[in-house]
Amino acid sequence: MMAHPLVVFAKQTCCACPEQWEGKLAGGWQFYFRYRSGIASIGVGPDEDSAVSDPHEMCIEHGDSLQGAFESPEVRDDIFAALLDMRMPPAEVPVAAEE
Repeated sequence: MMAHPLVVFAKQTCCACPEQWEGKLAGGWQFYFRYRSGIASIGVGPDEDSAVSDPHEMCIEHGDSLQGAFESPEVRDDIFAALLDMRMPPAEVPVAAEE
């Protein structure tokens, strides 16, 4: 599980290259987090499809272009937190509409 206060649920959907995670954030929003070719990225949206195709996706270069798996859970969590903070500053965390 991702160590971030906004993460309600997270599952690793691919443990090979690229490393991929999907999950739910506080407020009901979904995220898609991937590390491929030395680039970590995060997308956020009201549903999984929107998170995967987020037009405001944020990216960070990490490692070399052959890397696709994080070297430790701590590094993964630090990069996830940095990307999520860039994508959704704390004052702007969206709240999903009530169903």
